[in-house]
Amino acid sequence: MERLARLEDAADDIRAEARALEGYAPMPYAEGYSGDWGAFLIWGERWLHEYPGVDLARNQGRCPRTMAVLESLPGLRLAGFLRLGPGARILPHVDQREDDELRVHLGLDLAPR
Repeated sequence: MERLARLEDAADDIRAEARALEGYAPMPYAEGYSGDWGAFLIWGERWLHEYPGVDLARNQGRCPRTMAVLESLPGLRLAGFLRLGPGARILPHVDQREDDELRVHLGLDLAPR
């Protein structure tokens, strides 16, 4: 998949931008997560329904390399960073979707085994 390859090729730059960000907001639902986690939203008007007051343009300006990659991905609808605290994890889950949307979680900073 060419889109995934673009994300993987830019992973070091994206990781560096994500590490420098502050202002991660708690997500309003927790069915797919355990522990302490937050989100930094950068792409997609749908986020505004769940996070009123989020300034997507400001957030986008704080991660220019990430935005350059995202803008090269046609059809992208939502993007953001999740920061999981120690011991937190994304639980195995499957979204029942009617829009045939593909969701990709790109691991940027994995704990040692």
